[in-house]
Amino acid sequence: MSAASDAGKEEFLRRTANLLTTQSLAFTVYIVGQTGEILTKSGTDTFVPASTTTTETVIQLEPVYPATSDETPVAPTEWKTLKPRTLSY
Repeated sequence: MSAASDAGKEEFLRRTANLLTTQSLAFTVYIVGQTGEILTKSGTDTFVPASTTTTETVIQLEPVYPATSDETPVAPTEWKTLKPRTLSY
């Protein structure tokens, strides 16, 4: 095989790889915080919660592609974080 046809095949695979694979751009982070005290009874420590707070944050990523004139971008050069959405309950 010639080098030209190999380069063409490689370019085709690079350009279509992002279309054939799955990629998540949104992630959910759950944060649970508790306050309380540790009680010792008969030599055994037990945590007794006084309050609990749960926060859910959804983070979305936006790909940043290089500014090129003729070529279609193959992969992002960096990721920008969109404004997170936070829910507390």
